[in-house]
Amino acid sequence: MKNQFFLLTLVGLMLGACEDFLEVSPKGELSENVFETSEDAVEGVVIGVYSMLNGQYNQITNAHRSGPSNWVYGDVVSDDAYKGSSGISDGSDVHQLEVFQADASVQAVLVKWEACYEGISRANRAINIISNFPHWSESKKNLRLAEVRVLRGHYYFELKKVFDQIAYIDETMSVADLKKVTNTAYTSDQLWDKIEADFRFGAQHLPAVQADVGRMTSVVANAYLAKSHLFQQEWAAADAALDEVIANPGQHHLMSDFEQIFLLNINENGAEFCPECIFSVQHSLDPTLPSSTPDVGATYGWDGNVGDRLSGLGGPYPRVYGFHKPSQNLVNAFKTNADGLPVIDFNRSNVSLTTPVDPRLDHTVGRPGIPFLDAGIYEESWTRGVSTYGPFAGKKQLYSPSGNQVMDIPYYTNSENYCILRFADVYLMKAEVLIEQGDLNGGRAYINLVRERAKNAPVVTAMDSSPAAPYAISTYDDSFASYEEAIWALRTERRLEFAMEGHRFFDLVRWGIAKDVMNEYLRVEKTRRPYMESAIFEKKHEYFPIPATEVDLSEGRFTQRKNY
Repeated sequence: MKNQFFLLTLVGLMLGACEDFLEVSPKGELSENVFETSEDAVEGVVIGVYSMLNGQYNQITNAHRSGPSNWVYGDVVSDDAYKGSSGISDGSDVHQLEVFQADASVQAVLVKWEACYEGISRANRAINIISNFPHWSESKKNLRLAEVRVLRGHYYFELKKVFDQIAYIDETMSVADLKKVTNTAYTSDQLWDKIEADFRFGAQHLPAVQADVGRMTSVVANAYLAKSHLFQQEWAAADAALDEVIANPGQHHLMSDFEQIFLLNINENGAEFCPECIFSVQHSLDPTLPSSTPDVGATYGWDGNVGDRLSGLGGPYPRVYGFHKPSQNLVNAFKTNADGLPVIDFNRSNVSLTTPVDPRLDHTVGRPGIPFLDAGIYEESWTRGVSTYGPFAGKKQLYSPSGNQVMDIPYYTNSENYCILRFADVYLMKAEVLIEQGDLNGGRAYINLVRERAKNAPVVTAMDSSPAAPYAISTYDDSFASYEEAIWALRTERRLEFAMEGHRFFDLVRWGIAKDVMNEYLRVEKTRRPYMESAIFEKKHEYFPIPATEVDLSEGRFTQRKNY
C-alpha cells in the first residue's frame, strides 16, 4: 500500500525542480488542461508534494544534507554527534558547521533551503489545482487541501527552525509578486501564525486515520500545531493541541519495545505501519515503480532513504561512509546512578562496559564489545575515522547489516522509513508544558510513561542471552522538589529518548541554553577531539546563514542573518 501511494509519482512529468525557488516554471509540465478533467493527474500533484519529504529534489547526491532526519542541523552541530567519516576533509562543509566556522556559501545550507522551498512550491501549486478542480466535492477538496497544507506547514517549520528569517510564499502570489518577495516581510510571530494556520486547517479537515499509510492525519496536524506553540513557549496553546492528540490518537500509541521503532521489519516486512510514528516519511527501493527522477531513480534508489545513507557503519558492510557518529558526551549522558536515574555530572569520566547505563544507550549507539543488531559483536574497526571521531557508530534508523533492505551499489540507499514525529514526543511535550505551567507532578507522570517503557523493553543481550551491559533505569518516584529539578529531568529525558534523531540542537536553541551547553561541551571535547580546538559557539550560531546564492539572486531583497 505505501509503495503504491508514495511512489506512483508523476513528479517527473508535472513538477520539475527549479534552479531558484522564486522562478516557478516547472519543466516538462503537462498541459494545465489535464487538471480540469483528470482526477489521477490531480492526485499525482498531491503525491508530488509528499515526494519531497525525503529531500531529494534533483538528480545528484546531495540529499544526504537535506533529508528529514536533520542529522547535520539537529545532531552534528549539537553535543550529540560528530560529523564522522574518514576525516575533516570528507564533507568539509558539514565540518565547518560542526566547528562553527561556516559562512553562507556552504553547500549544506543551500540544499536544505532549496529542498524545503521545492516542497512549498509544489504545495502551493497543488492548492491552486485542487481548489479549481471541478469534479471533487467540497469535502474531498478539503481533505486533499488539508493534507497539502500540513505538508506545507512541515516544510515551513523546517525552514523556520533552521534559518529563522525566511521568505513566506503562498498559493495566492503571482509571478510578479514572487519577484518582490523578501525574507523580512514578516516578523517571527507572524511567520509562526502562518505555519500554525496550515496545521490548524489540517486538524479541522483531516481524519485521525487514513486508509493509505503515510497520508497526513489530524493526529499529525495537532502534534505539529503543539510543537509550533512549544517553540514559542505558548504553553497553554500547546497543551490544548496535545490533549487533542492524546484524546484522539488514531492508531498511534507508545510501543512496548523501544528498539523496534527503528528496525526495518516493523515498517517493511509485512507491517507497513509503525504505531509509535505519528508522521513517518515512507521510503522504498522497489525498482518496478516509477521514480520521482525517472532516468536515475530506480538505478540509484532516489525513492529510498537518501538522506541517511551516509550515517551508521563505515566498515565491513555495504554502507561505507561512516558519518553521523555519536559523541563521547552523548554516550556519557546515558550513565545512571544507584537508583537508576540519570547522573547530573555525567561527563566527568567516560562510560565503560562495566558502567551502569540506561538501556537505551545500546539501542542508540554501536559501541565496542556490545552486539550490533544481528551483525555480531561490534568492533571499532567497523567504523571510519576512529582516531579523529572515536569508536562509536549510530544505531537508530539502520537497516540490518545481514539483510537485503539496502542497495548494494553506490549510493547504498536503504528503504528505512524516517519517523519525524513519534508518540513519545507527544508525552514529553505534554510533560514540558505541564512543568512550565507549574504542574510538576503532572509533568513527572508523563516523563515516567516514557521511562517505564524503556525500563520494561527488551535490552540488548550478549551471546549467552544475558544483558550485554549493567543496565539500570527507573522512574522518578519522588516528587520534584523544584521547577529546576523538574525541567532538568524533562530536558535530560528528551536527550536520551531522541538521541541521534535530529532534535537535540533545536531543543537547546528553543530552551535558550544553546550557548552555555555548547561551549561547555566544546571545552571538554577539545581535550578529546583536537579538530575542535578553534570551535566557539556564539549567539549567531543558533540559526544558520541564509544561503549566499539566494541572497545574490534576490538582488538586494534578501537580508543575511546578522554577523554572517
